[in-house]
Amino acid sequence: MLKNKINEILHWFALLTIVFIPASFHFFPFQQDISQFIFSWIPALFDLKITDFSSDTESLYTLVLFLMLISVLIVVAHHFWSGWESRKPEFLSLVRIIIVYYLASRLMVYGFDKIFKTQFYLPEPNIAYTPFGLMEKDILFWSVMGTSKLYCIATGVIEVIAASLLLFKKTRVLGLLISVGILTHVLLINLGFDISVKLYSFLLLFISLLALSPQLKPLYCLLIKRENVALAEEERLSIKSPIRKSLKFLVIGMILIEAIKFPLTTGYFSDDNLPRHELHGAYEYEEPSHVGLERFYFHRRNFLIFEFSGYHFESYEIKFDKSDKIFTAENESKDHLIVYAFKLYQQDEQTFVELRDMKTGHIIRGRKIEYRGLPALKDDFHWTIESYAK
Repeated sequence: MLKNKINEILHWFALLTIVFIPASFHFFPFQQDISQFIFSWIPALFDLKITDFSSDTESLYTLVLFLMLISVLIVVAHHFWSGWESRKPEFLSLVRIIIVYYLASRLMVYGFDKIFKTQFYLPEPNIAYTPFGLMEKDILFWSVMGTSKLYCIATGVIEVIAASLLLFKKTRVLGLLISVGILTHVLLINLGFDISVKLYSFLLLFISLLALSPQLKPLYCLLIKRENVALAEEERLSIKSPIRKSLKFLVIGMILIEAIKFPLTTGYFSDDNLPRHELHGAYEYEEPSHVGLERFYFHRRNFLIFEFSGYHFESYEIKFDKSDKIFTAENESKDHLIVYAFKLYQQDEQTFVELRDMKTGHIIRGRKIEYRGLPALKDDFHWTIESYAK
């Protein structure tokens, strides 16, 4: 009895998690807003500083606990509804099917993100020139993964295969087993490298185990006790076949479009090849500086980053005015705004940039240095130890 109630609570919790824990969906971009609109009073109740439900905020943890409480209350309420017991099997089946397609969509998106290098992208110039020991663990991990095309594509293909197996009844159990392995690995990475998606990756692992739960006992008997047992029957909803097939076709189509939106919207199959702004890159400061400026970088996300002696960095968000070759640079505290006119030019087969402060006339001049040629960013491969020395 208690086991059944706990099982029911977990299914409700999984369903509420899928509906209200914000994730990025091209076809449903309003999830964060809806959750915020309904549950914004929860973080306010605990006087939390960050009140949005972005990844690993205290607000998100409180929301998860609240969803668990709601799940318990719903199951308690079922105790007073005489007709619930007859409807429960169909409900549990529906939740497990929703879970499976949700998992498939997440794995498909994450898999293609790796294949297209939009998750582990090529390190930005300022990261490439920052010493190893000065980087936070999560940035370090992300950056190292982004230097290897082989790793990104291989892990992405495995996730896409797992997602594809989940979409079909005959291969679903195998897909769930692979998914549990993948998500266990992801959770360990997020814990080990202090990456701020710990809670969400834990929830994904939880719902994958929940979807696999009807098969755990048969799998134990089959693999451990070596008994000749059959796997549990896969759920099928009491919906007429043409409607069920049409819905499945529609959902799979949406999952695929969601997963491959990068090449669909950009025309490129690798983020590494996506054109950057003409200023993008690393620049060595050309003249002695009384303020200790050594390099500056233009980040692809429209940031100008100054590096001073002692590896001190200052970043400014910039907005371009392409027609006049002017951009504004505003620092993080929003109390320092500079308007620069910029000029790119060639001299002695090298590229230079000149930044002129429109207010003071002060000029910063830098020589572009080829950051993609750094050893960490080369796609070198060696079969033998001896070949490293060549």
